[in-house]
Parts: sequence; C-alpha cells; structure tokens
Amino acid sequence: MKDSPLRVIVLDRSDEGVEPVRQALVRYGFTPMLELATSASTMDTALLHNPADLVVMAGIPPDLPAHLAVQKVTATEPTMPFVLVSDRVAQSSDFEQLRHAEPERVLACDLNWLGNNVELALEAADLNRVKQIISRARQKQPASQAEALTWHLQTTIDQERATIAREIHDDVGGALTALKFDLAWIERHADPTIAARARKAIHMLDHAMTASQRIMRNLRPAVLDDGVVAAIDWHVRQFMDRTGIDAIFTCNKEGVDLDEQLAMTVYRVCQEGLTNVAKHSQASQVKVDFVIAPKLLSLEISDNGRGFSDDDLSKPSSFGLRGLRERARKVGGWIDVSSSNDGRTTLILNIPVGGSDA
Repeated sequence: MKDSPLRVIVLDRSDEGVEPVRQALVRYGFTPMLELATSASTMDTALLHNPADLVVMAGIPPDLPAHLAVQKVTATEPTMPFVLVSDRVAQSSDFEQLRHAEPERVLACDLNWLGNNVELALEAADLNRVKQIISRARQKQPASQAEALTWHLQTTIDQERATIAREIHDDVGGALTALKFDLAWIERHADPTIAARARKAIHMLDHAMTASQRIMRNLRPAVLDDGVVAAIDWHVRQFMDRTGIDAIFTCNKEGVDLDEQLAMTVYRVCQEGLTNVAKHSQASQVKVDFVIAPKLLSLEISDNGRGFSDDDLSKPSSFGLRGLRERARKVGGWIDVSSSNDGRTTLILNIPVGGSDA
C-alpha cells in the first residue's frame, strides 16, 4: 500500500493544514500527493477530476461542515475513508456524531497518529470493496456459490482480525509499554524543561495505548476469553457509553461453555445487530436478551426505533445481515428479523446445541 503514492484531498480554511498533514504521512512511510480544498466547490472539483484515496479534514472551510463533507465523499465513492484531525476540528458541532456514524470509514485522530489511522482506514476501505464485490456476485451466482464466498470472506476476516490483534498486543503494545518506562525514567532524572516534555509525551502515549487496546478489542475482544456472556455484557455497556442509546442486557445464566466458532458467532451477531441499531434505527432504547437453554441458545436484540420495510432487507447493500445469516447457518442456527407497526425491530438468533443443561 505504501509503495505507490497516496492521493489525499486535504480540507481546511487555508493552506495552513497541508504541510502538517504531509509531514505526518511522510513520517509514517507514505508518499503523499496532496490537493487542498478550501470550500464546497473546490472539494467538488477535486473529487470529480482528481480521484483520491482518502479525504483528511485538517480544518473546517466556512461553507463545508464535516457532515456535508462526508456526504459529498459518500456520493462520489461510498468506500473512500474520511479522517478528521481531531485536535483541529473537535469543536465542530457534528464531530462526535460523525465519529460514531461510520466507525470503519469516518475516523478521528490526533495529528501525531494520522499515519496509523490512515493505514487502518485504507485497509477497512479495501475490505468494504471486497464486500461489495461479493454482494454483486450474489446477484449473479447460484446461492450455494454465493454462500461459500460469503463464508470464506467471514472466516478470512476472523482469522485476519485475530492475527492483527495478536500482533498489536505483542509488537505495538510491548513497544509502547517499553517506551512509557523510558519516558518515565527521563521525567524523573531530567531537568524541569525536559521533564515537562516527557510528561506531555507520556500523556500522548497513554492515548496511543488506549487506542491500540480499543482496536484490539474491536478486532478480537479479549473479553471473549472470559466467556460469551461476559463479552456481550461488556459490548452492550460499551455500546451505551459510545452512542448514548439506553441499552439493557439480560441473561438467564452467568455463563456457558462454547467452542470458539459458536462463541464468535453469537458475539458477532450481537455486535452487528447493535451497529445496525446505531446506524439506522433512530432508537432511544435497545434490549439484548441471551437465553441459554439445555438444547438451544437464543439471542434477541430489540429496539424502539423507526423499523424497516421488506425492501430494506432486499437491498444489495444489506450485506451485513446476509453475512450474519450465513454465519448462523454454518453453526446450525438461523436468524429472524421482524419489524412491528409501531417501529419496534427485533433480531433473533437461534442455535441448537447438544448435551445437557449448559
């Protein structure tokens, strides 16, 4: 990815933000080709005539708030990443909303971590393009072939996520921890001026360590090692903190012993279901109920949002739900989705299990 030039549209009120963006990307190993857009019209021109790999908002042009800029990018190229340099645009009224609207496309970061976040955003964009290719293939190929492609994609994604999470933990996490010890030593032994700089560096390092831990949890939550019940409980609480939507989790047992594939299926269905609630439902409350019976696992996610129509489910872009259904089918389960007249939407995952009471 870094072998070829990186084409970037930089949004700002003036050319003030271009050079810092260039330097941040060069430090990370990119060869950036930057084009400045200081208004809605110049952004339209840049998107139309100079195809870009991503857009970086280093500042807010007078006639181009962040949400409008994202809309323009989406209309031109739905998978193009959009990165906000948070230390300069955090005062934007729609900043927080955008951060959580499309977490795989719209990222926010400090300028010092721009290169790392750009790389993550480009990888996510590549994955979304693959999903679109698979989605189009489903329209042309027999169901069995399309299902095989979907399952292969999901399996590959799970394996890659686990590998990346381990690498972040072992390599990045270890390096950051060692660096923090070194900075702490410098703070203790240096003169006041250098000690103050070391404290600032430690503060930034803490943010980096928090970000890497968040990325690891999203890739393959370590909390799954404590069991799927604990993992779902943790994810529901994280969802409520992140979105502000009231979320309630209940389970009839404290835990259940499942193999990795079953546990990952239940967790990913919960994760995707809550993501859909945040993106589409306009709900103020969501309930997640996990029932562990002697021969059946049942996960129900219900919200009080706007509901959906049958046409919504048949859209080619509803890849996530199709993927979940295929994931459930591979472990012998099934997914039902329904919407009542009052707008209440319910997603139910059922998985038959053998043996005695779990």
